[in-house]
Amino acid sequence: MGELRVIVWVDAISDNRKAAPRTKIKNPKSVMALALVFTFIWCGAALAAQPERVGVIYLGDVFAPVVDGLRAGLKELGVVEGKQVVLDIQDLKGDAKLAASVAEKFERDKFKLIFSNTVPVTTVAMKATQNVPIVLAVGSDPVSRG
Repeated sequence: MGELRVIVWVDAISDNRKAAPRTKIKNPKSVMALALVFTFIWCGAALAAQPERVGVIYLGDVFAPVVDGLRAGLKELGVVEGKQVVLDIQDLKGDAKLAASVAEKFERDKFKLIFSNTVPVTTVAMKATQNVPIVLAVGSDPVSRG
């Protein structure tokens, strides 16, 4: 049976369209949260009885506001943390290489998806997992970078 990998790339800074005029996204937190919710729906997750587990991997304190933005965006969309979704937040303390073991744990524990915030973390997580969709919040397109 074919393998399905989903990578949702949310980049509020650039839109990668050379000819189109740039527009500024007014609320990037909502865009990230919306991408996460759509990923749940697309993957067949029912935000109902059992909360879905989402693994959050971030590189360190500098990126903590991204995690805060994720939480705020989910709340803004009416998603209740702990009731509909449980976030397992892992701070790598600046060591992107740790992302492999964290991502492997998330896959082994059957997390619904992984939310990461930089291309290096996402790239390591992609190589360490086979079945868990990954949502990237910050950076360039990780697929084009290998």
